[in-house]
Amino acid sequence: MNPDLLTQQRHQARPLSQRLVSVKESWLNAAPEVQDVLVAFAGWMAQQESRRRPERIKAGLDRRRAQGKPVGRQPGAADKKPRKRSGYVAAWENG
Repeated sequence: MNPDLLTQQRHQARPLSQRLVSVKESWLNAAPEVQDVLVAFAGWMAQQESRRRPERIKAGLDRRRAQGKPVGRQPGAADKKPRKRSGYVAAWENG
């Protein structure tokens, strides 16, 4: 769920007296005033998660280093399945 896109869609629908109904997110099917609060809260939670994620990753890597375990992809590690060439070609062509 993208809170910014959802907010934009809700503000476009409101002047037309339309109601935004979500099939996947039933908690959004409330009164418009409650939707404002719920979407703002969901956006805030997403921001908090984005800020905390790097901290958790760094803590996990530091813990592995402290345990003397290897960090990152090991030299000579092979993929379990062959990679598809099409993804590389598309990435190369698109720059």
